[in-house]
Amino acid sequence: MPEPATELSDSELVARFYGCSAAAFDELVERWWKRLIGFFSHRGFPAEDAEDLALQTLVKLAATKETLDGPRFNTSRPVAPFLLTIARNLAIQRWRSREAPVTNLEECAEVAQPPGDSLPEGTLHDLLQCIDALPELERTYVLLCGKHGLGDMSHTEIGQHLDRWPAQITELSQRTRSRLKGCMAGKGYR
Repeated sequence: MPEPATELSDSELVARFYGCSAAAFDELVERWWKRLIGFFSHRGFPAEDAEDLALQTLVKLAATKETLDGPRFNTSRPVAPFLLTIARNLAIQRWRSREAPVTNLEECAEVAQPPGDSLPEGTLHDLLQCIDALPELERTYVLLCGKHGLGDMSHTEIGQHLDRWPAQITELSQRTRSRLKGCMAGKGYR
C-alpha cells in the first residue's frame, strides 16, 4: 500500500512527480503556495504580483522535469533551497524590469521647490547642480527618495528598485547627504 502523499518529504514528492505523478506535484503546490506568496509579499510585492511570482516559481520547478539531460533537481537534496533560489531570482528579475522612475533633474525641479517652502532661484540652481554632479547611484537615490530627496519612494522601495539591502541604502543615504553638504559648502552655503 503506497504512503499517503502528505507524509512524504518535498524531495520524495519531486521524485514522484518526475515519475509522472500529477498528484505529487499538486501536493507540492499545496505545501508551497502560501509560503511562496509570503516570500514575495515580505519583499514588498503587491498581492497580485506575489501570486504571479509564486506561480512562476512552481512552473519553473515543474519545468525541471523536462530538460535534455534529465531532471535538473537532485531529489536527494532538500527542495526548499532550490525553490527559494528560483523565487529570489524571479524577484530580482521583476525588480529590474520595473520601469525606471524619472531621473531628469529639470522634471524634478518643482518637487525640490514645494509651494510655501520656496528656495531662492540661485539656491535651487546650485542644489540641482550638486545633485547632477553626484555619482549615478547617489543621484538616483536623491531622485527616488521621499524622505530626504525629490521622489516619493521609501528606503525599502528604493532598495528593491536598486537591488540593495536596507543597510546598503542607509549607507548610500549617509554618503549622498555628506556629498551634497560638501558640494553646497563649496558653493558658499552652510
